[in-house]
Amino acid sequence: MISKKIGAGIFAIDKKTGKVLLARRGMNSGYPNTWATFGGTFEEEDVTPKQTAKREFWEETGIVEPYEISTKPFYIDANPFFEFYTYIGVFDGQPKVEINEESLGYVWVDLENMPFNLIPGLESMLKEKGEEIKALIDKLLDSNY
Repeated sequence: MISKKIGAGIFAIDKKTGKVLLARRGMNSGYPNTWATFGGTFEEEDVTPKQTAKREFWEETGIVEPYEISTKPFYIDANPFFEFYTYIGVFDGQPKVEINEESLGYVWVDLENMPFNLIPGLESMLKEKGEEIKALIDKLLDSNY
């Protein structure tokens, strides 16, 4: 019997600029050299996918500044072998990022200027929920005035 792997990550949004944070995946990861959210796989100490998302985000970015995270997953990318839960994280600015060895780099980018080589799950999320993300970003930007 094949057990399904579970992973989770955070789609980070800067509420001051509307930019989103992406990680450039390392060469030793699945889908190397593609852009994705910061996240990873479920570990024994994790009780929920949300805990996985928060732990992996911290491990991969070093971000310690407080942020708001969605209560429920914003998007679930699922196939017979893997489920990836994406949560929305809202930041008050762009905190300093200190990537670990799993990533080649990172970028804060506007939705209109996303890199072309996105990991398939992120690409699917943007296709399916792009309008919802744009509306959320517009709402966050409006609340700053």
